Amino acid sequence: MTEGGHRLSQTKTFIFMDDKEDFLYKETTEKIIKCFYKVFDVLGSGFLESVYEKALLIEMKVCG
Repeated sequence: MTEGGHRLSQTKTFIFMDDKEDFLYKETTEKIIKCFYKVFDVLGSGFLESVYEKALLIEMKVCG
């Protein structure tokens, strides 16, 4: 993709979680990530985003 003849670079943001980092809503973030991995482990890849979204909502309700 270009804008004004310049190539726009896309950057990815990675969140590394360890015991040394302190950030807002740490417990909530950890719960969401754990639920995501649990859903992905069960479903694997290849489904539409809406399937993962529904499964994640169900898993988050189960986990609290």
